[in-house]
Amino acid sequence: MLSFSTLAMMSAQDMGVLDMIGKVCLFSEVYGVITYAGEPVSGATVTRWVEWRQKSSDSVRTAQDGSFRLPALYKASLLATLLPIPFRAAQTIYVDVNGTEHLIWSTIKIGPAPNDELAGRPLRFTCELTRERRYVHLGAASIESNCEWR
Repeated sequence: MLSFSTLAMMSAQDMGVLDMIGKVCLFSEVYGVITYAGEPVSGATVTRWVEWRQKSSDSVRTAQDGSFRLPALYKASLLATLLPIPFRAAQTIYVDVNGTEHLIWSTIKIGPAPNDELAGRPLRFTCELTRERRYVHLGAASIESNCEWR
């Protein structure tokens, strides 16, 4: 563990190295397919929201086959990785189809590593918009979703 005086004497270049060490994964990479009544939904807007210290979002459109991909979202945080501070990031994903918004994912991510959302499994799922949302409990976290993970 680095002392405060050691951190204070480090150069900007040294701090850049620490930033690489001090990254937390706010939202793991997501691969998904959106369907409605079994048919792919093309051109829908998929919006991911995450809140950890501040709220942010990004969006993509589904392809003709209903697929989409959101890259992993990281944030530099030296303190979150060096100190025993509980990590909690609120996550939601909405799909907008012709002006109708559908919630397909809602959880609190409780670990800073990639794929902590599904206990180490990648976020690869198919979401049928006509399916009722349900709660899935994984350890200390619960996920509200109408998706099926692969």
